[in-house]
Amino acid sequence: FINEAEIEYAKSRIQPYDDAFAFDLAERGRLKEGLFDPVRINTVPHKPWQVRERPVPMAHYEKLLEFLREKLAKGVMEPSIGAYASPWFVVAKKDG
Repeated sequence: FINEAEIEYAKSRIQPYDDAFAFDLAERGRLKEGLFDPVRINTVPHKPWQVRERPVPMAHYEKLLEFLREKLAKGVMEPSIGAYASPWFVVAKKDG
């Protein structure tokens, strides 16, 4: 579908940016600080809403903890004790 010269050209164009590519989930991370200005979202005065956490089935608990620890270690997630909760739930994939 592409010839050897085209492959070599693509490699030469991509190589300087190889840190921008992730080939597995462990390599994914965050953008470097300073690349973009922080985003400020203006709101009107209000009482923050609260949502109850959804229970996590014990069968998924250890895998969930492993997932969360990995995301925290990579800097993809960060702890928060803000007024707003981020509701989420666990769904098992068909392939396990």
